[in-house]
Amino acid sequence: MKQYAYPTADVEARALAIRSEIGDDPLYLTLLSNLTTLAHRCRFALGPGGSLAARYLDLPFAAVSFYGEGADLRTTLSKVLGAGELCYALLGEEQQAQLSSVTHVVRLYPEWQMVYLGDPAALEPGDAVPLVAADFPAMQALAARGGVMAFEANALEKGPYNGVWRDERLASMAGTHLTLERMAEIGNVATDPDYRRQGLATMTVSATTVALRAEGMLVVLQVLKSNIAAVAFYEKVGFVRSRSMCLIQFEL
Repeated sequence: MKQYAYPTADVEARALAIRSEIGDDPLYLTLLSNLTTLAHRCRFALGPGGSLAARYLDLPFAAVSFYGEGADLRTTLSKVLGAGELCYALLGEEQQAQLSSVTHVVRLYPEWQMVYLGDPAALEPGDAVPLVAADFPAMQALAARGGVMAFEANALEKGPYNGVWRDERLASMAGTHLTLERMAEIGNVATDPDYRRQGLATMTVSATTVALRAEGMLVVLQVLKSNIAAVAFYEKVGFVRSRSMCLIQFEL
């Protein structure tokens, strides 16, 4: 069982300083969540030059966010990653360059960060209903069938999840991957292969977007640029491409 602990005072002080520099820019969505709502589920390290690294502990693979550059960044990352350990980071262009200069990049997955700018009243949740704790086994099964990479045991703690049921099976779902004070990221969108092309994803994404917008959230998501069909789908729902991001697999 993982042991969680809240950040130490020196980490909290550095996190506060970093947040004053980056504000609430969605470019730093992962870092911001690790510094705030998910801080108790991360392991932190500080470098002598002020770099900070946060390793999120609830995924089945290593995932980090960071702030810093140069040799100080590498030193800081080495405190939360083992030598040769494969790790993932979701970054904008500037941080991509910072990471690439001090680590070995194994693979790049270019993504779009998309922001919802549509009218929630125009969305059509259809048969989508909120998912609750009793539905979690069905959610896990759908995540496996739908190829979801980062489905966590604490998924329902992140925010609203909505699903569509067919034939007493959870056929489609969309949920909340990250939540900040005024911003949330939709994620873990999956539809059972047996029920695709029936508009179910439109229902679940719409329902989750409506729920988050009702809370006053700016709603964002990440999608692989290579998944042209998914990009077109999200644009039809009301999302727009806001910036290029990249999921980077790397090792020290």
